[in-house]
Amino acid sequence: MNKKFTLLFSCFLFVTIIHAQKIIAVKCGQLLDVRTGKINTNQTIVIKDNVIESITPYAAMAKIKADTLINLFDYCVLPGLIDCHTHVLLQGDITSEDYDVQILKQSIPYRTIRGVRSCKIALMNGFTAIRDLGTEGAGFADVDLKKAINNDIIAGPRMFVSTLLPAILL
Repeated sequence: MNKKFTLLFSCFLFVTIIHAQKIIAVKCGQLLDVRTGKINTNQTIVIKDNVIESITPYAAMAKIKADTLINLFDYCVLPGLIDCHTHVLLQGDITSEDYDVQILKQSIPYRTIRGVRSCKIALMNGFTAIRDLGTEGAGFADVDLKKAINNDIIAGPRMFVSTLLPAILL
């Protein structure tokens, strides 16, 4: 009985430690404050459980015990960008010929794989949110990309999708 209790307690402790909220501190040399339009220097962004908890001067960082410190002291940090008109399932600066090839000759799974890459590129380019305005014949592939991002299966920005056009508009 005692061994079972010890094993159960150990499992509980292990799960608690694994799921503990991690604190990330981002040390910024310059930080754009979009509310005031000013650039503040020597700031620290404190992130807890993937949510910005506070922005404080770096001198106050001694009071915060961060699990991870990201040093961007030599850089200017700005908030994530939002792209309000994307088509992640269409690739490149599309011409009529490119459009026909992608829509008529590429399979939906292939276009979706390319869409995964587009989502990652958008995120790496600083876009933390995108509004995708239709799949151009790829069904609900944009919704699946959104689900995969939300479930941490693939990397990408937060997606707002419009998916299929109603038949009445076609």
